[in-house]
Parts: sequence; structure tokens; C-alpha cells
Amino acid sequence: MTHRRVPALASEGKSVTIVSPSPNGVVSRLADEAENRQVDGAVVFLGVTAPMIEAGKLTPEETAYLFREARTHLRDVIAIAESRGERLGVVPDPVDDDEDEDDDEG
Repeated sequence: MTHRRVPALASEGKSVTIVSPSPNGVVSRLADEAENRQVDGAVVFLGVTAPMIEAGKLTPEETAYLFREARTHLRDVIAIAESRGERLGVVPDPVDDDEDEDDDEG
């Protein structure tokens, strides 16, 4: 059995874990398709919004809306990257905030 974390498929936007008899089975393929749709959505969002942002004519409300949407897409893409990293056995280095502070004192 294969356990796989799938980001943002639950109604609360939290990741869920699926169990599949095969890493290439139907459930895993459906999870791959869902992740691909999330990544594709982020790419489309960037393509559509870039000219709007560059034009510099957005209202504060429009800018806030785009920021919220960008945050959602970024959260989804990061979750996908983390999930795929887990499946590859990649463990990210923890972020050390103290290290950044030392560089600033310099």
C-alpha cells in the first residue's frame, strides 16, 4: 500500500492522505491530475495578471484581491512541491531565522 499526501483537496484547504495499492494506480493518477490542475491554474493566473499589474492601473481593492489569489496559488504550489519531495525522500533544510539576523548585523 502506498500512502500519499495530497494538498488542498479537503474542503478546508488542508492536505489529505490517500492510500493506494499502487503508486501508479487510479487514485494516484487522479491525485496527479488534481495537482497538475492546481499548478496549471497558478500558471494561468500569472499569465493573466502580469499585464494587469504591469499596467499599474489596479485599484487597492483589485490589488488586494489579486494578492489573496496569488497567496492561494503559492500555498497550493508549495504544498505540491512538499508532497512530491516527500515521495522522493527529499527532506528540506529547516529555515534558521537566527542565521539571517547574523548576516544583517554584519
